[in-house]
Amino acid sequence: MVKNLGLNVLASFRCHLHSGQKTLENCMHADKRTAELMECLITGYSDAQSLGGFARAIRNSCRLKASYARHCEELDSVLQKASTGGWSFAPQRFSTVLQVSETLCLNMGPALKTLQEAVVRGGQNRDWAMRVLQTLNPENMLLLALLCELCKVAQRYVHRWDRSADKTTLADTALEFENFKLEANRLFSFRSLDGDLQQPLVLSPDCTSGMPQLLRASYNLLQQEAVIHEGMMVYFRPKWDEKTNREAMAKELGAIQNILTHFVDGINLWHNTAVASAFAPLDVSTWAKRCSDDTLPGPHKENSILNQGSS
Repeated sequence: MVKNLGLNVLASFRCHLHSGQKTLENCMHADKRTAELMECLITGYSDAQSLGGFARAIRNSCRLKASYARHCEELDSVLQKASTGGWSFAPQRFSTVLQVSETLCLNMGPALKTLQEAVVRGGQNRDWAMRVLQTLNPENMLLLALLCELCKVAQRYVHRWDRSADKTTLADTALEFENFKLEANRLFSFRSLDGDLQQPLVLSPDCTSGMPQLLRASYNLLQQEAVIHEGMMVYFRPKWDEKTNREAMAKELGAIQNILTHFVDGINLWHNTAVASAFAPLDVSTWAKRCSDDTLPGPHKENSILNQGSS
């Protein structure tokens, strides 16, 4: 609730943190394929017939947890550190979808080997493990990595309104949202906000720190893989080349752009960005940070000092 905006003006806003987080989750679940992927790997609950999502199964099954830990010992020290946590999903806690998807992308190899062992071992979890393995095809791996990258960008905006963050004003909320849209557009869109053609950063060879690139660093998507046990095909992944990988990622960007469009529409609705934009000219604090004389290069700063002296 914001009062004293002007004569008889009263603005009421929904909590930016809660509404932003829930809008992001709803947008991801609105896409059928994305919702099925998240259900299988992250959000699914266990029941009498199934262990639920892979993240929940790793936490609840001692056998799967031990198998996963054993395969993680084969990783280098950096990835071993990343494999120790991040499997805890809880809808009431913020960013757990991001944490689980990031952990899975960084540890795709151990996760696949754990599932393959469960299929070979047989028992009541065999059908569940086979279903998860079928879900983890190369296209879905890329989609998971792109979803993780989208969550990382969105969370920086959503958690801008956390209590632990710096205090903000109504005027600079529109600026924060514009910065988010610019960053997301540069990462995932084939056209800039001005309509010019561009290469999404996630497809650029110069981008080495994105989640799709980290996925490839931890698990070679281009190499063919086949696991056969007693004449049964447990797992198969065809051989790819760079062109196939880029084409597949470009195709998955369609789902990401769709989710992003709905997320932007939801934020425009819940965060009243039009009202915030109207007060942008009054955002003196942001102007002072970015446009004060202290931020100017040397010659301009000297001229400013001279002008002040002459006045």
